[in-house]
Amino acid sequence: MKPLFPLLLLCFLITACTSKILKEDNHAAYITADILNSDDPTAYFYVDSRAEEIKMAEGHLNTNIEINQANFIRVRLARQNLFCYITPGDSLNISFDKDDFENSLSFSGKHSKENDLLQKVRETVDEMSGSYRDLFSLTEADFIARLDSIKIALVEMRNEIKNSDMAIDPGFLSLLETDAYYEHTRRIESYENRYKRYTSDKTYVPSDQLADLIGSESFDNPEALGSPEFRGMVLSRMWGLADEYEEDGSEDGLQEATANELSHTFNDPDIQDYAKYASIKSALMFAGPEKTFGMAEAYLNNTTSAIRTKKLRQAMSRWEHLQKGKTAPDFEYPDIDSVMHALSDYKGKYVYLDVWATWCKPCIAQHPALHALEEKYHDNSDIVFMAVSVDEDAEAWKKMVIEKELGGIQLRAGKAPSVLDERYNISGIPRFVLIDKDGNILDSNAPRPSSDEMKNILKELLEPPADLLGYQE
Repeated sequence: MKPLFPLLLLCFLITACTSKILKEDNHAAYITADILNSDDPTAYFYVDSRAEEIKMAEGHLNTNIEINQANFIRVRLARQNLFCYITPGDSLNISFDKDDFENSLSFSGKHSKENDLLQKVRETVDEMSGSYRDLFSLTEADFIARLDSIKIALVEMRNEIKNSDMAIDPGFLSLLETDAYYEHTRRIESYENRYKRYTSDKTYVPSDQLADLIGSESFDNPEALGSPEFRGMVLSRMWGLADEYEEDGSEDGLQEATANELSHTFNDPDIQDYAKYASIKSALMFAGPEKTFGMAEAYLNNTTSAIRTKKLRQAMSRWEHLQKGKTAPDFEYPDIDSVMHALSDYKGKYVYLDVWATWCKPCIAQHPALHALEEKYHDNSDIVFMAVSVDEDAEAWKKMVIEKELGGIQLRAGKAPSVLDERYNISGIPRFVLIDKDGNILDSNAPRPSSDEMKNILKELLEPPADLLGYQE
């Protein structure tokens, strides 16, 4: 009888040479929540570039959050924002009364003390910062002074924790310092753009002092990926590089940035992997499956992270039914006269769908361009311009439709999450969808009406020659 071990070893070596091995990093933190006086159906856990939505039932939830290192994550429960410290293998319970959040919030589990301290840290930062508008409307000198005062307060809080008798996880203290550093840095980096936005002072030029404070960041410590501020900085770097490529004429800046700049920007292989994963997952929500599935599959063929593989495949699965050629999910909503309209009622025509709200400034900014397209194709029976509002306030919606004389078919879905939100993965507005005459998806994240791309698409679809349509099936 031949020895079994050499045979098993040979099988292992053959497998290792012929297929990609995913690292065994699939650990999880088990989180439960008990919220009094809450009927909110969904909780949001911000672990990476996009929120993970967890269903709640009568104020209760239990879920596994898959992580491979200590993490700070932002959680939105019952319309309250809080931060949690979790490590692989943790069990954490969050409880509070929605009607008395500040006085009733409590944690239980292995790191309950760390989570209590984290809330105090975040409360201090929020109180000293004020609103984003207030903070970034400060003059440069006052802004720097405000950040310095926050920095000093946080150092004092960390020293107080270190010198106390509490047995605090050293990993928590390390991550607290890391997160504070990158939050400070990101605020400095974003000051110029935010100051111009909030004050409308387009003439502002940063001083040498502010430029010196920014410096050059090092991206060589994978432990920093436990910090939401660091993760945000990595993602911002990727989108900044993508924008630079698109400004130079690239049709796909993110793909160019991923192919050409990743190793120059991020020194550590795991940070490089996260940068690809997070930017692709983020792009999926904004650009849809047609523009991102190819990049996603290329990433999945090369990554060794089991957690990121699973999460990206889960994200992709939510978009499979919205790929080009798939049947557009039906919905039915009332117009201002309470007459019901279903999407399927307009089969036989192209439908350019606009999801918007009266309180959404970017949505309102698209109205003139949308109106121009409606006017141009007003007499064309092959297309319908349909707008669905997600306004909770029906009167505000009706008032704007009437006063602004909004054209097309104006409907209201009402309070989110609606059937439309769930079936079309609406996570941000405005959102445009283009549907063909057979009721199938042409583009589930269609270009905005103000773009030349959308104007050209409609020209090809609706204007002769009809047999040369780039968007035709």
